[in-house]
Amino acid sequence: MPVNILAFRPTEIDGNGISVVRKKYTNTLSDALVGVDPDKYHLTELPVSLFDDLGLTVLEAKRDNCIGQACVVELNTTSYNDKTKKADLKDKTRLLALEAGKRMILSPVVTDQ
Repeated sequence: MPVNILAFRPTEIDGNGISVVRKKYTNTLSDALVGVDPDKYHLTELPVSLFDDLGLTVLEAKRDNCIGQACVVELNTTSYNDKTKKADLKDKTRLLALEAGKRMILSPVVTDQ
């Protein structure tokens, strides 16, 4: 299933980097979706080595309601909006989206409105 690169674009709440949840801290699929609307998020399994290969850093970012929370440091709003970094980061988000589509576990339900 294709994943739009916008899924990896940082938003205004991603000042420290986009959020990810580490599998070893989850028991169920719903554990990975704590605090988010499951109808708006894809659930995919991407190895940390993929982020490493792209030069992206995954760091622990503890949240009370999600023990496995981490962030992708370089994919933060400041860096993404920096014209000198944006093209490189867009290339990396495109590659992440391609891999996410190949490794999809759960995708949002799309309804016609």
